[in-house]
Amino acid sequence: MKKFGLIFVAILIVAGLFGFKMVTADKSVSIKTQVKNFGEKKTNQVPEDYTIKEALENGDILQGQIKAKQRTRINEFKKNVEDGKPDLLRFIRFNTDDKPGEITEFQFNGEIIYYSQEARDFDGQKEVVSDYCQKIEKLKKPWKGTFLTHCLNSKAVYEF
Repeated sequence: MKKFGLIFVAILIVAGLFGFKMVTADKSVSIKTQVKNFGEKKTNQVPEDYTIKEALENGDILQGQIKAKQRTRINEFKKNVEDGKPDLLRFIRFNTDDKPGEITEFQFNGEIIYYSQEARDFDGQKEVVSDYCQKIEKLKKPWKGTFLTHCLNSKAVYEF
């Protein structure tokens, strides 16, 4: 009878380990499926001649000018992510010639966040970094702050 009990416990342990691996595999497939089904992207659409006035009219947040109204908008985006409501949040830094120099966008489709950061230089050259992430979390390690986590590119870290 003891042998039966030990065999039963061993089977449960093995099944538990196997089941855990299946859940882990499903998560990686899940984000890939979510990316495939993301839908229309509303990011990367800022024209070269976009002005500070247009940015403010569109509710964009100018980097270095975050006040109570902008902080409220950032918190609204976080709340919409928690509640599963689609939303788009854009941060812009303008160059000294008043042209967009860096554009950071977060588009939430109700399931995952599409992150895009575009750097533009004075010659019109662009460098874009983008990824898909599942969460926004406050972390204390390895860095303290708010970050996008559970991203498709798991080695990347994006501060929010």
